[in-house]
Amino acid sequence: CDAEGTAEAPASAAPGVAAKAINDWNGVLTMALCWGFVLSTFTSCIAAIAVAAKPFSPSPSLKTFPLACIFFSVGLGQVLLPVKLRWLARKRAYLVGALTGLVGCTVVTLGCAFESFALICLGGCLEGMAVADGQNYRFAAMLLAPGAKEVAA
Repeated sequence: CDAEGTAEAPASAAPGVAAKAINDWNGVLTMALCWGFVLSTFTSCIAAIAVAAKPFSPSPSLKTFPLACIFFSVGLGQVLLPVKLRWLARKRAYLVGALTGLVGCTVVTLGCAFESFALICLGGCLEGMAVADGQNYRFAAMLLAPGAKEVAA
């Protein structure tokens, strides 16, 4: 550190090495934050979809069916994720997953607007597929960490 307490790059370091080190961690921070957002949004979604579907349920025994749709599709999404990652590559697969979640939320909203239990269930399935991708963000953060390639080799 210099007299003001700021960090200095070693004299032997090439120019831009400190900036590259910071940039290497940007992806890790982004994926970690996205993972946190997915988990907190998923928790809210569980509560909201149960409340939203209850008035439109065709029978009292089906009022939690949209939750079952979400959890089933999370499991299905986890099974299908390796194929999706191989086919689309990680970045595109995550973008498709986020778009799937956006469409799922829109479908649930339309289901509430049109009082359609089927649309709420379909939207829940789409949201679950998006959550499956989001649960994988933590692994992307680990792969993006500086030095991860050297450890894997």
